[in-house]
Amino acid sequence: ASARLEQDLRHQLKQQNVEMEASNNKMSSLASDLASARAFGEEMARAVDSLRAHVHAISTAHEADVVAAKESHEEEMRTATEDHQSELYRLHTMHEADIAKSQKEHAQALDALRQEAVGAAQHHQQGSCEHSLVR
Repeated sequence: ASARLEQDLRHQLKQQNVEMEASNNKMSSLASDLASARAFGEEMARAVDSLRAHVHAISTAHEADVVAAKESHEEEMRTATEDHQSELYRLHTMHEADIAKSQKEHAQALDALRQEAVGAAQHHQQGSCEHSLVR
């Protein structure tokens, strides 16, 4: 009976060793999985940080582009306004010159008409005088 008991105990001990080894293997596998998961998590954290930096760089570049475009647009508007004002001044000056020329030509025409009227009046008076003398 004692041999039988010893044999049962040895069998139980072997069984427990097998179970313990299986448990140790499982724990080792879980530890390995945990280490892999931790490494993956760290890699993902680095990727997220890199992505954040990239998004920040793009955002900053976009803001700079917007500011540059706004400044360029403002400069174009200033230039267009100055060009427009310059053209308006040129047209106004040209118009004033045309008006002055027209007024001068009109004054000359009036002066010529006056001289013609004076000449006609003098001629008419001479004719009247001669007509009076003839009578």
